[in-house]
Amino acid sequence: MSNKKILTGVAIAVIIIAGLFVWNKQRQTQSHELVIGTTPAFTSILNVAVAEAQKQGIHVKLVEFSDWKMPNIALDHGDIDANFSNTNLF
Repeated sequence: MSNKKILTGVAIAVIIIAGLFVWNKQRQTQSHELVIGTTPAFTSILNVAVAEAQKQGIHVKLVEFSDWKMPNIALDHGDIDANFSNTNLF
């Protein structure tokens, strides 16, 4: 993987962590796990964000879909809380 892709992935992970931090502050009174749908291309990047979120006390679960369209469908149906599966990022 090129340095540009790695830096882009890290930047995305930082944005996700910041979003998770804000989300967690809003939900402090509730015990809830944030469920994020993704595709295999992004699982390794998101695992870094999930590990950091756990350090912050944010409970995150990744659900991996083999079809890049399925996270959108699952999000529309309310089965997941967020979607990270855009294959056009790189």
